[in-house]
Amino acid sequence: MVVNENAGWQVPRGVLWFFASRLFWSSFA
Repeated sequence: MVVNENAGWQVPRGVLWFFASRLFWSSFA
């Protein structure tokens, strides 16, 4: 689990960043 912890953290983080940026730009536009 220690080796996959980094990859398991980067994937959801990228997804959250994608949705956060979409919500930010959609509400900002």
